[in-house]
Amino acid sequence: MIIVDEIHELSAAQKENLKEVCNKIPTLGLTGTLTRKTADSLYKHLSLPVCYNYSISKAVSEGVLSPYNIHVHKVDLD
Repeated sequence: MIIVDEIHELSAAQKENLKEVCNKIPTLGLTGTLTRKTADSLYKHLSLPVCYNYSISKAVSEGVLSPYNIHVHKVDLD
């Protein structure tokens, strides 16, 4: 089995190389930033379907993550 961490970061060339291997060896791609576009791209290019999705909201509701607030602080870099 091949496990690819941060699979959403693969370049087009890397996806092409991995495509040849995915047809022969079971492959698991991991990402913490799954979007619909990423899921569609991985399926289109590598035939890798999403097999599990654990959202942040579900993790918070189950107590795995603490509730949080995001505060944006602009910093002038000039």
